[in-house]
Amino acid sequence: MKRENILSVIFLCIFLMILILPHFLDPLLSDFLVYGTSAENRNKTSFPKKIKYRKLAKITEEYYNDRMPFRNIFIKWSQNIHDVCFPFFLGQVIEGKNGFLFYNPPTRENSLSQYKGKLAFRTYNLKKAAAYFQKIHESLKEINLDLYIVIPPNKLQVYPDKLPVRRKFSPGLQPQNQLKEYLQSHHPEINFYLLCDELLKARTKCPFPLYYPEDTHWNNLGAYVGTHFLIRTIAPECQWPEIDQLKIIDLSSNEPQDLWPMMGKKAPPPKKEKGIDFKNIPRYFKYEERNVATYFVTKNPQASDRRKVLIFRDSFAFNMQPYLSAYFAEVHYIWEEFSLAKTKEINPDLVIIECVARVVPHFK
Repeated sequence: MKRENILSVIFLCIFLMILILPHFLDPLLSDFLVYGTSAENRNKTSFPKKIKYRKLAKITEEYYNDRMPFRNIFIKWSQNIHDVCFPFFLGQVIEGKNGFLFYNPPTRENSLSQYKGKLAFRTYNLKKAAAYFQKIHESLKEINLDLYIVIPPNKLQVYPDKLPVRRKFSPGLQPQNQLKEYLQSHHPEINFYLLCDELLKARTKCPFPLYYPEDTHWNNLGAYVGTHFLIRTIAPECQWPEIDQLKIIDLSSNEPQDLWPMMGKKAPPPKKEKGIDFKNIPRYFKYEERNVATYFVTKNPQASDRRKVLIFRDSFAFNMQPYLSAYFAEVHYIWEEFSLAKTKEINPDLVIIECVARVVPHFK
């Protein structure tokens, strides 16, 4: 065998090792090299059931990129380099005042750009976003179902005063506000609610944070404020007290800290989570089916409202769940976009769509 052929085989073997070996090393070394398992607060791209030939290359690339070996490590190292070399520029996690961290991914879900008005809808995209919800509303109206759309605010919208003092941040035109105004003027029949004002009012009444300082999400208290408003909108006869009339206690669980791993840093010892004393709210319900990642059902034989509710939701609904399940007789929680087929299969009495404000720019 010629020397050139031997070298070609060797180089081919090295190339294949470089290509394949990381897939085996990644699960073995990741825990030793990074804190936690996820550097991104988002769902990975799923491989579609139906593939169009022209989009095959793009879909395959996105699918593989999300599962690239050592992706978490590269993202976290990038964040560390960013913090050391460019401390005055903001990365995917903003370190604010009083221990507050803000999720700020470099995508169309960038909370700071959205807050400053850089992600405002253009007229064409605004009409497309409105048409998306109008189509859902009309499809449910045909089967006599009411639709309620609720948008929890980004933490940055509720706590802009916690942003770092080294930069000036002025609020601009935000897409969720544009969408609300457009729907109110062109489609007033659609129940579309932004919860930001409710959270801002609750801040003045509640001495405790409404969002986890070191996490993306609202906590039990913030979720109570938003869910209380939603339930009173659906059922005005609800007599649950306001947040300042409730007894707030220390829970046995710790506050989540999902933003520290994204910074490539080890989280400090967690604080005890604050929560509501449920003596003021009946909480008898049980799980009939449970798969936290995608779908679960609760049933409450002692619920004040006997209706069956279907909610298409994201991770913000986790802390809404105890309150919705305490009030309604049966609640189906599905973590995906609206599906008319599943709605007909479950046959609810009303439908809720819940999605956090940072994803609103995607509705176009």
